[in-house]
Amino acid sequence: MYSLVIVITVLVLCSNLKIALSETQELLELTPESRPAIRRRWYPQPEEITITYRPNALDGCRNLVGTSKPSLCSVDSSTPYYYPRSCSDILQSGGNRSGIYVIKPRGSKEPFEVLCDMEIQGGGWTTVQRRFNGREDFYQPWRAYKFGFGTLNGEFWLGLHNIYQMTGSEQYELLIELTDKEGITGYARYASFAIAGEKDGYNLTKLGAYSGNVGDALSGQLNAKFSTLDVDLDGQAGDCAKTFEGGWWYKDNICYVCCLNGKVPTVIFTDQQKWNGINWDGFRGKEYNLSGSRMLIRPVSSI
Repeated sequence: MYSLVIVITVLVLCSNLKIALSETQELLELTPESRPAIRRRWYPQPEEITITYRPNALDGCRNLVGTSKPSLCSVDSSTPYYYPRSCSDILQSGGNRSGIYVIKPRGSKEPFEVLCDMEIQGGGWTTVQRRFNGREDFYQPWRAYKFGFGTLNGEFWLGLHNIYQMTGSEQYELLIELTDKEGITGYARYASFAIAGEKDGYNLTKLGAYSGNVGDALSGQLNAKFSTLDVDLDGQAGDCAKTFEGGWWYKDNICYVCCLNGKVPTVIFTDQQKWNGINWDGFRGKEYNLSGSRMLIRPVSSI
């Protein structure tokens, strides 16, 4: 009886091994042109940006970022997928549709969802900040800016911790897209971009050469630490994060040159409120409240 069981077990194992070897041989024999289609099977498939929420509580987890996500929500890291390190990885493997994907950068313990732009300036960009309608409150405490907030199909901040995980693992570049009240867009691009970890205040440690058509308003913030309404690291007597009602890399006496996370005033009563909101000194002036902004990053190696 035991001998029969052993024989059957050996036959099953041999059969499974034969199947596995056959699939491996099939993959090895693929032409370079056909491999991207196969590789796409290994990735979590993208979801449309315009996802309609269903009443199920677990469905409501989708697209939520950081502190906006309830504790019951988490990305399932137990799946057999190979997680790409960035949106650029996905693009190079044949995923050319902009949308929501799951990535796991080098050094990151858990995968997380991101919004990828596969079209602008060559594609492969990971969106780390997005504002366009003023519905999301960006006057948030340190914890929210650390882990992120908002929704990926709306306005959001991806989280300083996630940005650090990405820019600390390989060299990245930064693209900033600005939109004025007339719908005219401009951009600022920096050849390199990196921030330090939390113990160093998420210091803006690297910002490469500028190119674009909106002027360089960010280089003055190089080596600035991040400040929020409850953590003041701007290095001056005042409190820029409270004054401009948004977290940012404020520095010394140049708090107002640029800030993409300020609270957008619905009615302007004071001169100070002219500087609040989304502003970039080289694009319509520092007292002009822009209607939208995006911050996107991409590995330099993908160029």
